[in-house]
Amino acid sequence: MKKYQFKFKKVWKIKKFNEDIKKNDFQKAKSELERKDKELKLLKNELETQIGNFTSSNQKWIKAADIAILGNYINNITQNINTKKLELNNIAKSVNEKQQQLSKAIKERKVYDKLNERHYDKFREEVNKVYQKKLDNDAMVSYSYKDRERY
Repeated sequence: MKKYQFKFKKVWKIKKFNEDIKKNDFQKAKSELERKDKELKLLKNELETQIGNFTSSNQKWIKAADIAILGNYINNITQNINTKKLELNNIAKSVNEKQQQLSKAIKERKVYDKLNERHYDKFREEVNKVYQKKLDNDAMVSYSYKDRERY
């Protein structure tokens, strides 16, 4: 009896390999997005902390130089926050794009999976037909042999 072999096995392997690469790219982009989001949250917390320290200061007199330094530091943090937001938006777009690419790769592989199933079902039908034909032939030979013995 012949063995089943999927005609497009090499193409399926390539599609699977492509899907795995897309999965890895998506995971890397997603982890980068999460890392940048954490950095943004840390910067926001730092800004709130500095503003909170300045407003809760119990000193009656604060030096102008200290106010200028703190103002510059707060401006610097605000600029960093805006930069991180832009980076975060760009990375989010990249993540969405990679997710779409992954989805497309999964669909392509699934097409070959279904094609494999159909081919395998046809193969099983053919094998069953051959087997049934062999059984019918054996039964006919057995019946005709028994029929000869009677006469």
